[in-house]
Amino acid sequence: KTMAEEKEDYFELIVELFQKYDEDNSKTISADELAGLVYDLGVYMTPVEIEGLMKQLDSDGSGEIEFDEFHRWWQTTDSFEKLSKAKTDALQTAVELFREADTDNSGTIDRKEWLVIFKRLFDKTKLSVEDRKLARAQMKLADTDGDGQISLDEYIDWLIELGVIA
Repeated sequence: KTMAEEKEDYFELIVELFQKYDEDNSKTISADELAGLVYDLGVYMTPVEIEGLMKQLDSDGSGEIEFDEFHRWWQTTDSFEKLSKAKTDALQTAVELFREADTDNSGTIDRKEWLVIFKRLFDKTKLSVEDRKLARAQMKLADTDGDGQISLDEYIDWLIELGVIA
């Protein structure tokens, strides 16, 4: 692809993301919509952090993020710059699963929630004793800070380690 084609693809990705998370079709992104977007992209932020990000991005002080503000942010944010469409799709699928399993919306997965993820990832309706042992072992591997909970970052890192996300 030429540089111009890559830039066009990148711009289209930004437009698609903006439209997807502008859930109420207001042509702006609210704090709640922004929280959903960053969570789906693999970053869990507390409401206070979302509020800070909103203040940073909302350059006109309207309380909402317009497309030009979103586009400017997307172009200058290194952590998001590297995402290709394929990686974004794989990451979104993984994060959707994490969010489904995170029933208390804590941003972490406990042992019971981990089993839900494990079942879905390995397409099992019921876990055998061996499956449960494997799930516990994998949870220990994923729980890099040893707190007994899997954060979204730990989960994504674990999936990258397994080769599920390239």
